[in-house]
Amino acid sequence: LKQRRRGYSPAEFVRALVLLHVAGGECLDDIRLLDSDMGLRALLGGCGFPAANTLGSFLRAFGHREIAALARLNAGLANRLLVDQREAAEEAVLDFDSTFIEADKRDAEKTYKGFRGYNPLLATVDGVEVVLGGLFRDGNAAPGSHAVSFLRRCLHALPATVRKVTVRSDSAWYQSAVLDFCHRRGVRFTVTADRNQAVRRTIRTLRRRGTWERLEPKDPDAGEVAETSYVVGDDPRSPAYRLVICRVPRDQGDLWEGPYRHAAIITNIEDRSAAEIVRFHRGRGDAENRFKELKGGFGMDTMPCGDLFANAAYFQTILLAHNLIQCFKVDALPDAWRPTTIKTLRFRLFSVAGRVVRHARRWVLKLPHRYPFFDLFAHALWEIAYAAP
Repeated sequence: LKQRRRGYSPAEFVRALVLLHVAGGECLDDIRLLDSDMGLRALLGGCGFPAANTLGSFLRAFGHREIAALARLNAGLANRLLVDQREAAEEAVLDFDSTFIEADKRDAEKTYKGFRGYNPLLATVDGVEVVLGGLFRDGNAAPGSHAVSFLRRCLHALPATVRKVTVRSDSAWYQSAVLDFCHRRGVRFTVTADRNQAVRRTIRTLRRRGTWERLEPKDPDAGEVAETSYVVGDDPRSPAYRLVICRVPRDQGDLWEGPYRHAAIITNIEDRSAAEIVRFHRGRGDAENRFKELKGGFGMDTMPCGDLFANAAYFQTILLAHNLIQCFKVDALPDAWRPTTIKTLRFRLFSVAGRVVRHARRWVLKLPHRYPFFDLFAHALWEIAYAAP
């Protein structure tokens, strides 16, 4: 990224961007607020921050190789978080989902929702607030594009102790290439099936001759489930998977669809009942909370540049900031603070008025006398300075 040794190093550029995301900046120009904070500059060794246009030039220098290097850095950090939080767990559930970022940029493509923007794909781990990987895509990218390569990269990022992997996804990954890849690698999956003609025909057959059971025995309004075997695509060599159908009563009957709404899930999991498969697959909805945190807390809803690669690099620094905050919560805060959002941390710990003074050849941070979270602040500072690896 740099051809000459003068100026800021790549590490200093990335640190500036990460601090910008953690501080709540929404554009590159907000770096001026950090640069004007003389106390923060003193704590960082007296160095300043690059200007906004310098940060933009740094991001525009990124290509495929440099973006991949940032992604590997994120993957290594996520790997460490998984080892720390799951204590050598042998099973992991990966949730894959995408979102849209609206952006009126030069190279932004129009999405199927009608606006211009981008369509990043994220991989999260169920039960752990960590982003295992992210793929920045054009707004007009097919929902299932780069699925197999991205899945392969995420599997490589998991700790060596993980022996059993289960993948959950929406209908974007309902494609034989993904399902067969999982089947060959011994990866279990639950994927929302497209309601194409073949699936609709299967639903009609089950409606006439299938055996339905309640999803929740004590709640008849929760719906019913049934299952059958199903082959995706037209290749007769493709394996047959379980197709689980869930139907829920409609408030008002439909002339063509009847009194029920139907949803289909395809899976290769054999040791769970159809009702358990539905309940397990519905747990993937927690991935939406990661998007909410990344957009509302770390500024992922705004892209700064008109170049796809530059925005992809900016996107990776957002994921890096998110995972670093998770490391901070694991290493420095009590367990009760693990679910805390960046907005709460920013209000209670980071954006606290203080004074940095020089005393006895040491820098001293003075906090308000009545600061209510002083004990927590001191505990975190001790853990970072002396106890954290």
